[in-house]
Amino acid sequence: MSILPSSNTCAATAGSGMVTTWTLAGSTTAYAGTLSTDGYTLAATATWKNPVLASLITTENPYTTSSIVGMGTCVETLTTAGAVQATTVVDNGNFAICHFLFYTAKASAVVTFTKASTGTYDWGLTMYLNTTQWGTAGSGIKGSTMNGSGGTAITTATWGMVLSPVAVSTVTTIAVGAKIWTWYQPTQATTYAATALRRYGGGYNNSTADKVKAYCVSQRLLTGTTHQAAGIVAASAVVTLTGASALAAGAVAFGAAALAI
Repeated sequence: MSILPSSNTCAATAGSGMVTTWTLAGSTTAYAGTLSTDGYTLAATATWKNPVLASLITTENPYTTSSIVGMGTCVETLTTAGAVQATTVVDNGNFAICHFLFYTAKASAVVTFTKASTGTYDWGLTMYLNTTQWGTAGSGIKGSTMNGSGGTAITTATWGMVLSPVAVSTVTTIAVGAKIWTWYQPTQATTYAATALRRYGGGYNNSTADKVKAYCVSQRLLTGTTHQAAGIVAASAVVTLTGASALAAGAVAFGAAALAI
């Protein structure tokens, strides 16, 4: 599912955002782990382009080639009618989920990543946010909270997070191309605690399909303590997720991606 397509200028411009897709997939074998999941995974794929200093937020300039910055995509959860959720909602789970990369700002084509809070060699993280952390249209996001404290990070221990390319000590730079976060979805629930990771899906026959809206979060200083509204741009359209919500009773083989279009 195309969450943030290249038709949105912010996603197509290096440093301003990243083209982002979500893909829900099931396993061909029954899940045998200890997580509260039925085996479905959600993979978020962001297309990384080499950023340049000129595309950093104007109000935070000037930058140097040693400035530590972050950039990414946030996906807001909407109501079934496609409207912004009220801040008084307490049982929906996360109000938004964000995918961030962290690196040293440079004018050259190659950038060195800065480790995410989730691991020494993690080039980025995915985390979910409550209503206060998200705010209105991302107003709660600040550079100083992007690397962990602004939400709950999804880790290998919590939901089996896997990064691709694999985070290893021998790789210190971010190459052009796809950056993928894949994690297990929680089992289907009618309500979610405010602090819980919610399940994303298209519902049965799309009757209860989730509606979301993506935002470009342009690169900004990780030391910045002020919300940079100019650097968070909403996608032009609301996206209705498609595909199965849960495995049918007794089903094992699902195989093909269910959120791919």
